Amino acid sequence: MEMRTNNPERRWNNLVRKSPEREHLSMQDVLLIGRDQHARMYTDDVLRRGGFHVRAIAPWEADGVLHDGIESFSLVVFSNTLNPEDIADIASRMRRHSPNIKLLLILGPDSTPASTFLFDATLEGLDGPTALIRAAHQLAESLDGAAGISA
Repeated sequence: MEMRTNNPERRWNNLVRKSPEREHLSMQDVLLIGRDQHARMYTDDVLRRGGFHVRAIAPWEADGVLHDGIESFSLVVFSNTLNPEDIADIASRMRRHSPNIKLLLILGPDSTPASTFLFDATLEGLDGPTALIRAAHQLAESLDGAAGISA
């Protein structure tokens, strides 16, 4: 008999634990880039609970990661807290440095940056944690490098 709860944290833990994607996933390394520390911490936690190893950085740390080995990451997630200039600059440099890397852009409620063509997928931030985990798994596990996944 399964115990039901109104506690959202417990429901979230149950959802993640029972996810078939999580059971069959070898831990993938994800780079998370975001300007706001609290939003980075939340997204980091969501991705970790989804079965990923996460390194969360601020946009000004991106140069160091590019030089230290961006290839070690299966996926780079761009937070909706970044400004459009940072998104365009960092994503284009990552594409030039490592053309096959998977890039996921979380869109905010305001506007869509003009650089969305650089990304393998975009996701509305308001779609929630389950949509983020699903999109991250799809991108991290894809082998062909094809663009155009929409979450």
